[in-house]
Amino acid sequence: MQTPTRILGMATAVALALTLATPAAARAQSMSDILEAINGGSRDLALPAADGTLDYTSPLVPTAGLKFTGFLRIDAPATGRWTLVITDAARGKDSEPVLQRTVRPGQPVGFVYRTGATAQLKVSARWSEKESTTAQVHIEWHTCAVC
Repeated sequence: MQTPTRILGMATAVALALTLATPAAARAQSMSDILEAINGGSRDLALPAADGTLDYTSPLVPTAGLKFTGFLRIDAPATGRWTLVITDAARGKDSEPVLQRTVRPGQPVGFVYRTGATAQLKVSARWSEKESTTAQVHIEWHTCAVC
């Protein structure tokens, strides 16, 4: 299993792309894994949510001020709503959310986010159904160093 700034006028996520694209916690994260995530791409993820709550903190990742653009979409479960709050801990605990939005399954959430020298995302997602489930998430992203 793989783990996990402004979005349509609000905050979004490079760190989101990096967080969701990083490899499983079961193995160490290599520099090639980091570079693969930074280069852009897409991932389908299965993320566990206990009692409708999904919480994840990414490792601290070097991002060199890259700009990330893309979208994420929660495809399953197909009912209810998800409230997403994503912050970048590398920007300090009082920083604005990278993304804050309530979405329905299948609804794409666009993002544009320029990181600092590093990124460390904290992802909090709450499902309106409040049951244990596995969220099926699709994310696509691209990077640009000089945009």
